[in-house]
Amino acid sequence: MKMLQLKDDTFTAHQKRALEICREIERRELKFFWSCDTRVDVLNEELLLAMRRAGCQRLSLGVESGSDQILKNIDKKISAEEIRAAAQLAKDVGIQVRFYMMLGNRGETQETFAQTLEFLEQAQPHQYVFSCLSVYPGTRDFTKAVSDGWLDPEIFFSGDFQELKTPFDADQATTEAMNEWFFEHRGIQHFYEEDVPTARGILEKVGPYAGAHMDLAGALFRAGELEESEEHVMEALRLGYPAPGLALNYLAVIALRRGDIEAMKDLFMKAAKTDPQHHILMKNVEAARAWFREQGPERGIELRLDAHHQFQLLERTNQPTLPGPLPEDFADWSAAPQALPRAAPKSHEVMLEGHEKQGFPSKRLRVLA
Repeated sequence: MKMLQLKDDTFTAHQKRALEICREIERRELKFFWSCDTRVDVLNEELLLAMRRAGCQRLSLGVESGSDQILKNIDKKISAEEIRAAAQLAKDVGIQVRFYMMLGNRGETQETFAQTLEFLEQAQPHQYVFSCLSVYPGTRDFTKAVSDGWLDPEIFFSGDFQELKTPFDADQATTEAMNEWFFEHRGIQHFYEEDVPTARGILEKVGPYAGAHMDLAGALFRAGELEESEEHVMEALRLGYPAPGLALNYLAVIALRRGDIEAMKDLFMKAAKTDPQHHILMKNVEAARAWFREQGPERGIELRLDAHHQFQLLERTNQPTLPGPLPEDFADWSAAPQALPRAAPKSHEVMLEGHEKQGFPSKRLRVLA
């Protein structure tokens, strides 16, 4: 598996440098996938095409809102239309687009919230992720909140939260509407996938690139066109697809749908030996093992497997211990205690730092006595 994330806040801000990096990756025939973060106002067609051919699979954009009024309020210096146009340029070359969205910025109302949801329907990102506004010391929101009297800065020294998440000035009805929607749409939301005609057009534009062949294979697979899907998976492998485990997983699932259990087993064995570190592959292998243990083929039990090739890295789900007030012996370096791990949330719960339940506080934080 050869995937990495470029943790540069705005990778394409220096476009000449970004182009040189991409062209050198392609010149050296380096085979790996990567993602990066950037802004919509530092993208163009030439750069995006070079990024795609160099292995860029996903582009994450700090969009924040689909309301032009909110974008103006937070001094974003871009419009909703500019965001849509930049996202479409990336999608035209097959780069997955992820939007990072925010709720609760200053001036948020039910109307601006509705505009944001309508914007998502129009822009059609592959993925989006919402979070609530976080207020940090030193920001304009922090200064305004303190001067308005609803935030005591002492909380940042006495609380045990990691981020102070709270709507800035939304009324109760707006906060409740956002909170209810947010609870149902927490985490990464998968939203858009290319259909077969779109994937064909991308392959024609990008050229003989392994990732574009795999994208078309995925679209054909979803459409039930298994024979042609298999052809493009094989071509992707021939061109040096950097995540062969995902490609072999497609072939194994296709073999199962054809009723060829032995071929499925052989393909899973090959994938496990050559490139095992993919969530969907590991999930399918475990499901197949359980199916054989239960004598699924003999008893006519259906085996359900899945296939996709989304850009996904193995990440630790447990975060370090959260900050809190300093202990009385904080300056004593003679015997530093070991940090104790916090209990991980249950699988059906997603915890926000400092809150018992997922969502926004029902009311704004007030000055502490």
